[in-house]
Amino acid sequence: MGLVTDAGPRFRYESRAQRPVGRSSARVRAAGASTQPELLRRLIAETKPEFLVNSAGYTGKPNVDACELHKAECLFGNAVFPGYVRAACEEAGVPWGHISSG
Repeated sequence: MGLVTDAGPRFRYESRAQRPVGRSSARVRAAGASTQPELLRRLIAETKPEFLVNSAGYTGKPNVDACELHKAECLFGNAVFPGYVRAACEEAGVPWGHISSG
């Protein structure tokens, strides 16, 4: 499952004017945390973020119409995974936000 974000890099860029922003979603993907809630909880515990922004989601390739062909992946990336993030952040006491383009 590949979760993609167009908003993340832009959000990091805009946020740097306020203060440095932490790690990118590449670390979540590399750890396998996008499909394994326990790994996501562990990553949050290890990095101790002050605030977490989830901008990952499933986007259809080459366009949004592809989501009709890949409904399970679309549902996971845009509903189930954000639920994993919510639960992990609540458990760790980390405030979080979700940015979605869909």
